[in-house]
Amino acid sequence: MVDKKLLGILATAIAVTAGWLLLSHPTEVVVHEVSFTPKPGEYLHSRGSDKIHDCRVGDIGSKILLIDSHLEYGKLKANQTTGPPVCPVSAKQGDPCVIIYGTIKNEYNKDYYVCIFADIYNSKGEEVGQIVDPPICAFTCSHLKANETGDFSLHVKYDRKDVTHYELYAFICDTPPP
Repeated sequence: MVDKKLLGILATAIAVTAGWLLLSHPTEVVVHEVSFTPKPGEYLHSRGSDKIHDCRVGDIGSKILLIDSHLEYGKLKANQTTGPPVCPVSAKQGDPCVIIYGTIKNEYNKDYYVCIFADIYNSKGEEVGQIVDPPICAFTCSHLKANETGDFSLHVKYDRKDVTHYELYAFICDTPPP
């Protein structure tokens, strides 16, 4: 005859062991690879033809070198914008977002305000999201001395986790952009 109490203890031990194995040795996890351009070691280009303050914009190359970049999903830690008319969307603390981090180097022999912006694309190839970094909500800007390296982060309001690609751009200014 089987002792039911012993059988219960054995079943519990098996369940605990199985749970530990599943938690400490997860099954295959598919990591979503996000590609970006330019690649590390390549220069960022500008895009567009709008005049912005005293900045150099347009379809031109630059001497702003991309050292590295990566993307994370997160939530805004503070209110970023109040919405129209300054920004097409409002962005409040706690809103879901995509955060693009990177490191760049100013390879000019002059100090510049380096402004970084990006386009992000979802799994359908559609451009999505809106940069919400203040004050203009179109780019982020850092002052880099000649041949200096610096970090940047861009916050893009977007509520999905299906970004497959992003493209980084830069323009430079002699004085702080508005």
